[in-house]
Amino acid sequence: MAFVILGGSILRSGDWYVSPSGSDLDSGTFAEPWKTFDKAVTSMGAGDTLYLRGGSYAERLILISKEGTLVAPIVISAYASEVPVIDGGALTVPSGGRQG
Repeated sequence: MAFVILGGSILRSGDWYVSPSGSDLDSGTFAEPWKTFDKAVTSMGAGDTLYLRGGSYAERLILISKEGTLVAPIVISAYASEVPVIDGGALTVPSGGRQG
């Protein structure tokens, strides 16, 4: 099963980027995107926006212990005119069935 995330891009401070061609050793900027959701999520806080660049991601997106606020939400969006695909087809559901 695959999920397609569509969205726009309104840039503001606290913007971060991931790309299938990125590296978790990079800075998370547009020019140097991270590769994994895990790296991005552990680096984000209230008011931040994570932009997913186009391509396929075969990993879980887990936001446990991350909280935004009404005035400073955590936003995850596709980057403008790009189509990221979160493909969970090769993932297994961990024991307890609470993640997938």
